[in-house]
Amino acid sequence: MYKLQCPPLQLVHRVFGEFETDAASIQPSPDTFDFVLEACGLLADFYPDEGVRQQLFNKHLEHYLNQSIYRVKLTSGVSETDGSIVNTPNMPEVTVPCCKVQMMNTHQIACDLP
Repeated sequence: MYKLQCPPLQLVHRVFGEFETDAASIQPSPDTFDFVLEACGLLADFYPDEGVRQQLFNKHLEHYLNQSIYRVKLTSGVSETDGSIVNTPNMPEVTVPCCKVQMMNTHQIACDLP
């Protein structure tokens, strides 16, 4: 019987090696520990609507990152992101590689596919 063995994950892409190094050497700040602890409690709660959980977590993440989180909805209605960071939220339009994005309201943007 032959035993197959995968190569080390670090050989697949360098980011995996960087992650392993960082995980062994980075000391999270007390704010990071607080964020994770609060996020675990928030996400473990029962919500009758998954959208409420998503909105609460996005607000929690916004506060921690000091960045606005936007839901990107494809105008075709096929799908949307759970949350995205847009670098220029005050602009009426943002161009991304796959589509043209327009700001719809404070936390939702539409994406027209080409």
